[in-house]
Amino acid sequence: MNSTSNGGRAAASCLLLGAAIVAVLAAACDTTRGHGPPASGAGGPGQDATQAPRPVAVTPPGGSGTTDAEAADTSPPLTDAAAPPPDAAAPPDVSPPPGPPASDAAAPPPDAAPVAAAAAPSVPTLTLAGAPACTATEPVTLGSSLARRADVAVAFASPDRGLALWALDAERIGARALAVSPGPQVEFALPDANRVEVLAPVGDGFLLLATGPLCDQFGHTCFRTCLLRADGSPAGEPVTEIVDDQNGFVERWLPMTDGIIAALGSRWGPTRVVRYRAAGEGGVGAEVLGEAPHTSGGLGTDALAADGEQVYVLEWSEAHPEVSGRSILRMPGAPGSRFHDLPGELKVLDFSVTPDGLLLFYAAGGGRARLARFSRHGVLDGPPAVSPSGEELPEAVRQDVRFELEMSDGRLMLHRSNVAADGVGEPFEVAKPGRADAASAATWTGRDFAVVWAVRTGREWPVFLRHVRCDGAEP
Repeated sequence: MNSTSNGGRAAASCLLLGAAIVAVLAAACDTTRGHGPPASGAGGPGQDATQAPRPVAVTPPGGSGTTDAEAADTSPPLTDAAAPPPDAAAPPDVSPPPGPPASDAAAPPPDAAPVAAAAAPSVPTLTLAGAPACTATEPVTLGSSLARRADVAVAFASPDRGLALWALDAERIGARALAVSPGPQVEFALPDANRVEVLAPVGDGFLLLATGPLCDQFGHTCFRTCLLRADGSPAGEPVTEIVDDQNGFVERWLPMTDGIIAALGSRWGPTRVVRYRAAGEGGVGAEVLGEAPHTSGGLGTDALAADGEQVYVLEWSEAHPEVSGRSILRMPGAPGSRFHDLPGELKVLDFSVTPDGLLLFYAAGGGRARLARFSRHGVLDGPPAVSPSGEELPEAVRQDVRFELEMSDGRLMLHRSNVAADGVGEPFEVAKPGRADAASAATWTGRDFAVVWAVRTGREWPVFLRHVRCDGAEP
């Protein structure tokens, strides 16, 4: 859910800036590294802002694949009268002929949960996605939304097995399987929590994490998780957790082979780090790994990384002078030592677990990138050193291509960069919605980038899909 794959807070799919929400799995094992900058419109609650590939949102952090209504836009609003004329060229609708409702179609019984491990798509590299220019397929129409805000998400388990979903309205989610061509539309109810935060492949299906702002009579927020089959239909009942707080959102998330790890924030309470796993009978199990202190005025989690069952959280706090600064929390385990050697504002370029400890590659204030080393206990090992291109990082990390979507002058642009945040190739224009409130999400499929977006036309939000290939080959 890529990450990438919508509007909330700033810093970085049952961060302008998750599953996530990126592709999606960085490896087909439980050793997961985080990498990629929390760029404007790409970080936040989508896949961890230090993770690639990730579902990307054209918004400040606060939603995985959310709208970017807060973005500056000088173009005039698009009213019904300004909508394209009926005879204007439009993307072809690939919807199949009407058929029986999804509930009537032949499907596995409700207790048939996805069990087989999904083959994780390879991370985009300079070889796979580093060509000077990109090419793309023609846009196709997936469906439409009548929601007040049209959240969208997309995730792929392999180049020929993906899923796109969007909020149909305040109560329902629409989904279509993505293969050679989109499958039939599936609809299911997800009342009060249809803000799509993470969509990630798990087993034979996908894991959806959504939030809702008003889930009871007291106005408390809730988090809902749901395991979906390959066609987008629910494999079991959604699991709902109502939190005694307001404005819940996903700060960061990280894909794992059997689920996801998510840092869940809210208005007043601490950030909770939760591991979600696929469970029997189509259910989802949730394990709270720990809490990070509440931070006023922004996100409390800079990055996530994991090695098997051990999770590392780079967090910062400025709520009280005596606890200001950063620390690396081990979950489960004892908290790390707080250190003050890093700047207050920084962009995490990579956060990795290595056999010798942890590596944090970051940039701050427009200066040169620096590398900080930590022990496995989260203790800073000497002062950060200048490292302009991250030459001390593993070769695999230096070959990665990071990507993000940006709305600029009414155009939806795909940007690529390397681990040092240097541009790779030319930016590619995916679409020209003409509006700042377009919703979008992108992920890496293993072969190309899949981009889903919705733009308001009158009262509706048509939802489109396009594949962008950046290896020098035709799409």
